[in-house]
Amino acid sequence: MNGLIEKLAIGSVQFGQNYGISNKNGIVIPKEIHAILNLANRNGIDTIDTAKGYGKSENVIGQYIKGKKTTWKIISKYQNYDEGLINQVFKSTKLLNTRPKIVLAHNVNFYMDTRFQSEVQQLRDEGFIKKIGVSIYSKEEIDIVLKSKLKPEVVQLPINILDTRLYHDGCLERLVAEKVQIHARSVFLQGLFYLPPSELKENFRDAVSILKKLYTIAKEYGLSIAELSLCWVASLDCISKIIIGVENAKQLKSHILLLKEQKGKSFFKEALSLNYQNKNILNPSSWT
Repeated sequence: MNGLIEKLAIGSVQFGQNYGISNKNGIVIPKEIHAILNLANRNGIDTIDTAKGYGKSENVIGQYIKGKKTTWKIISKYQNYDEGLINQVFKSTKLLNTRPKIVLAHNVNFYMDTRFQSEVQQLRDEGFIKKIGVSIYSKEEIDIVLKSKLKPEVVQLPINILDTRLYHDGCLERLVAEKVQIHARSVFLQGLFYLPPSELKENFRDAVSILKKLYTIAKEYGLSIAELSLCWVASLDCISKIIIGVENAKQLKSHILLLKEQKGKSFFKEALSLNYQNKNILNPSSWT
């Protein structure tokens, strides 16, 4: 199997919610979810990223897994202490028809909660889950969790060809030095890279000029900005998983074919030199 393709993990937020700025089709229907996961399985992709807060995604994943002979690694995220963490994980296990391999706090505040740390350690120590981690948004949050009494084994973080802050800040190297597994998310900046120029001008004026530069760089190599971003993130040896959301099997197939053809890393240098820093654009939670 291709090592770059095996880095991919299927993000499931669109399986349970209308998600993504460029998503015109809403929640992915079960038939298409099955097609996506069947294609993923045939190509050595064995990981699904989900969360209690992703609508009915756990239910539809569980219905797919039920009766299947294939083995899936599930990453599941939790964001509050309602019902207690252990109870939530047990409920997720029942819905998913398999145990989560990795349990993440959906944010740093919850990760630092002593109740979360106590219960997630219990789940790991008893062998119910394999790894503990957290989803972070910034260098400052990495500083916080690495100083915690409970050091994460997995960190999920945002990184793409426009948002290279954690790459330039040396955060990736620091996590590797601390033996923390890095999972990349937001590789397409929540669908921003798929928007037509007219929508960019209206809602993302500050990013228009740099996206034009990225478009020119990508076009030189026969790529779109989204493809350039995926190629770059996949080329980073320190990234073990890349969480990607797809609306249909056709999209996933295009990502797989792209990574099959991926060669070398030389064409990323010009794009990385742009070093864009506007947090209001780079953090989707700031979008209005």
